Amino acid sequence: MLHLFDVSALPGAAPVRLEDIRLSKPISGDESPCTSSCGRIGSLLHSADGRFVYVGDSGDVIDTRTREAVANLEALHNSRVQLEVDWVKGKAVFPRPS
Repeated sequence: MLHLFDVSALPGAAPVRLEDIRLSKPISGDESPCTSSCGRIGSLLHSADGRFVYVGDSGDVIDTRTREAVANLEALHNSRVQLEVDWVKGKAVFPRPS
């Protein structure tokens, strides 16, 4: 499950759970092939335009408007993905190509 929270009231109020989004493949078991640290850990990455969320170790692509899985990328199902988000004045920023 992907748990969606509204955090807009932080730090004055606790996050509010909005919805649970069922994933098409669970984030459990081990990646294969793997040489070390094989357990699936999951990660989330927004597309630069904010339309999609990519779920590492599941492979699901979630449409942020409908909050539904619109695709599953097999390569993403078997990957350890790290996420870096840089914030400037409350907005996520993405690096520009050189």
